[in-house]
Amino acid sequence: MLQTYFHTRSNKNIPSHLPQFGAPDGDTTDEELFFITKYVTAIDKVFLRNSFVTEEGLQLLKKLQKVNYLDLRGMPLHDGNLDCILHFESLEYLDVQYTRLSPQGIGQVLNTFRGLRTLLAQVGPEDASLPGVWEAAFPHCDLMVGITGSS
Repeated sequence: MLQTYFHTRSNKNIPSHLPQFGAPDGDTTDEELFFITKYVTAIDKVFLRNSFVTEEGLQLLKKLQKVNYLDLRGMPLHDGNLDCILHFESLEYLDVQYTRLSPQGIGQVLNTFRGLRTLLAQVGPEDASLPGVWEAAFPHCDLMVGITGSS
């Protein structure tokens, strides 16, 4: 894996920062995420969208100190494991569409990430009024909140 990710055969010159890791709809696994977080502490853009990373694998994100852009669309993220990302103080972009994050979890994200510029999420029809409330409370954030189950 050293050759694949760092273009080296030795772990002496591995950077602690990467501009990007993963790919949307890619085949990233827990094993690869474990390997990367063993060496790297900061990644500008992390794409785990619809990958093979499991709920346990998401916990590896705790090992990263800095992420600016995080795509978790379709991942096993929910209110109970949200702590795996809440430490990213510089987070500017977050996609949590098609996860099990509740409206309360989305509210926690908005309250935690004051520098968040873009949030993609969804709520059920019973919570259709919340995006308007959030837009008024967090005018600095471009909220793209879909309503699931609506036609």
